[in-house]
Amino acid sequence: MRSTALAVLSAARRSSAPWAAAGLLGFGAVILAAQSCGNDAVGVDACRRIETARCEAAAVCPEWVGTASADERVKTCVEFYWDQCLHGIKGVTTSTGTGAALAEPAEAQVQACVDAVGATRACASDKVASMAECSAELADGEDGSLSPCGVITERAHALEACAFVGTDAPTEAPGGGGAGDGSAGGSSAD
Repeated sequence: MRSTALAVLSAARRSSAPWAAAGLLGFGAVILAAQSCGNDAVGVDACRRIETARCEAAAVCPEWVGTASADERVKTCVEFYWDQCLHGIKGVTTSTGTGAALAEPAEAQVQACVDAVGATRACASDKVASMAECSAELADGEDGSLSPCGVITERAHALEACAFVGTDAPTEAPGGGGAGDGSAGGSSAD
């Protein structure tokens, strides 16, 4: 069975109206482009702020920096997540009349998460062994024996203030520093 578009093109060719065929093809391309373009991601700016805080905080973690320059690793990490955050934050939902929908995180939520990452950085800088000894609060059910650097680089969602960011599959950041479950849809600072 022939498709409608092919039948119209055949009819246009038979009637020696190539402009009709070209018009139909152009219209089809516009429809296809309109359906495949766009970004309905939410929390892009929030993701960028949180991931930047995580990249900067990771600079105090010797296992993350390794032998590379900390400044260069932070810069590379921030640049990587600038693009990765175009996917937004997938863990933020709100109830609607038709069910749950993605929603922008509130400014207060984002700032609280950034502050919690900063507090965790302070613990890592002070060589605190576990999050049980850190002032940053973990979300319910999270293991207090996690190291501050482990939280910064792999499990930001373990922080009470960052629990809203979700836990999608990790994406490896440049430099191979180990990926983690972060705020972006499938990304995190390494």
